[in-house]
Amino acid sequence: MVEHKCILSERPDALDGALEWLQAEIKKLETENDKKKKVTESLKADIRPLVQKVAKKRGLVSNR
Repeated sequence: MVEHKCILSERPDALDGALEWLQAEIKKLETENDKKKKVTESLKADIRPLVQKVAKKRGLVSNR
């Protein structure tokens, strides 16, 4: 993540659109995080049976 330095302005009009930009950046990060979570959950669902199969073959888990 890129570090941003905030600078307050003596001219309030220089901050026009700053709140909207910040809200858009937050929304973008939330959307990216949601996508990452979905991919992670999908991978867990797909890989878990394979890991369990290997573990059973190696005798690392009981047959429940």
